[in-house]
Amino acid sequence: KNLNKIFSETAGIAPPFPELIFIGRDEALQIAKERLGISGKREEPSQTLIVRGFPGVGKTTLVSVLSRDPDAVNKYSDG
Repeated sequence: KNLNKIFSETAGIAPPFPELIFIGRDEALQIAKERLGISGKREEPSQTLIVRGFPGVGKTTLVSVLSRDPDAVNKYSDG
């Protein structure tokens, strides 16, 4: 197997999702990016973000997508 497709070249950065379908949480993703100061719209970025909700609503998927977002990778280049 080609391990380059499984593991990221940069330590601490998660590899991209293979053809992920992420629908209906764009607003939540944008809010999370704003609160972390990644989108450039918040004056005082937070060091912490709490994601909560009922089971199965996509909390883990939202955080996984956020961790692979190009803006988040640029801001937190060490993972």
